[in-house]
Amino acid sequence: MVPSNRFKPIQKVATQRERKADSEQGIIRAAIRIIAKQGFLRTTLNEVGDEAGYTGGLVSHRFGSKEGLLKAVIGHISNRFVEDQLQPSVGSASAEEAVRAMIEIYLNEVTIRQSRIRAQLLLKRSLSHFWAWGAAETNRIAIPARSFDSLSSWVTTR
Repeated sequence: MVPSNRFKPIQKVATQRERKADSEQGIIRAAIRIIAKQGFLRTTLNEVGDEAGYTGGLVSHRFGSKEGLLKAVIGHISNRFVEDQLQPSVGSASAEEAVRAMIEIYLNEVTIRQSRIRAQLLLKRSLSHFWAWGAAETNRIAIPARSFDSLSSWVTTR
């Protein structure tokens, strides 16, 4: 009879690519949390690294700069919303159904994921002087300036 502790299950070792992707996602999630609490301008790479369990040097190495991290955060938030929420819901719908679904999903997301939405709006608002926001920068639907300003004002007062 073979003792039960003799053979241990083989654990898969993550590849370098998987570890890099995991650390980048952890850093992005940490950045979202910190930016939602204190805004982008007061956030440092060291704080983000500490929150994620890494060093500020790794954050700088992976994203190049605070602006590089910002672009990754905005891309992450936008991609998650579009890929996880919008595409599955509006893919085969009529135009009217698609618009209704988009509005319902957006309002749901604002309620459920307040910190991500707030972080995204604070980022866009605090960095609007760095570049003009539009579809090219966000890779998504551009929000008209007047709508964005009133929405970001409302979010930042909450």
